[in-house]
Amino acid sequence: EVTREFTLTGHTAGIECLAISPDGRTLVSGDDAASVIVWNLTTGELVQSIQCPFNGAISAVVWIHLRDTKDTCFVFGCADGSLHVYRRKGANLSFEFVSVNSEGHDGPIEDLCFDPVHCRIASVGGGHPQVWKVSSTDLTTGNTILDNPPKSSATARSVAFYEEGCSVLVGYLESREMSCFVIEPWSLKWTRSLKSRIGNWAFCNRDGADLFITNLVDGIDQYKLPDFVKVKVFPHAIKSNFPLQVATTHRGTWVVSGGDSGFARLFDRQSGQLLQLLHH
Repeated sequence: EVTREFTLTGHTAGIECLAISPDGRTLVSGDDAASVIVWNLTTGELVQSIQCPFNGAISAVVWIHLRDTKDTCFVFGCADGSLHVYRRKGANLSFEFVSVNSEGHDGPIEDLCFDPVHCRIASVGGGHPQVWKVSSTDLTTGNTILDNPPKSSATARSVAFYEEGCSVLVGYLESREMSCFVIEPWSLKWTRSLKSRIGNWAFCNRDGADLFITNLVDGIDQYKLPDFVKVKVFPHAIKSNFPLQVATTHRGTWVVSGGDSGFARLFDRQSGQLLQLLHH
């Protein structure tokens, strides 16, 4: 059973994104009031508050790990399409501002992910993906791979690195379409039309490659890649047509989905059984 350890209080507006650091000790959260908060998950304390009032709501956040350094870094995206990089050096408690980039997207950042193999960040926003190179000596997000990224009339909602970081998967909200792009040289590898409507989705590469898609109708659909065979449904009632969040956790053995009104659902990945409702 999952039990509540802390109630973290500090945000004054709806929380849009969360990310736990790789060591499990720190949480970063972003809200609709352009506020980012860093939390200590060992004590439940608020460590740092970062304000970006001129950039709009915080819509995505991801931790990044760089070679040849033990510094901790994260990147968050905003409603104006900007990406912000923060870094904590050594034993310092607070993160310091490194850079901001507003050139990659002309719409809200919908999702971010990080590839530790090639030290790349992938982002989606304004109907298209973008890929950025980062390093321990150059943490700016100005090193884009795509000069003219392909744009879609649909909302590019989620992104994940695939095939050991050599390609990216992009899912488009409600379009039923998923595209795979080879990164270098950039090219469209394939586009698949799924039976499921696409809200949000999560990619898991434990025991093969799987997609868990919130289908906006009756739950979560699990697809096996690369053939996109639908192998399982995690059913639950949906009261409003809103793209709920979904993620895998506990070494890929659990699937977690957002709820309609202040709760989350915890499923067993293998059996599809609902294990618990997590109430807020």
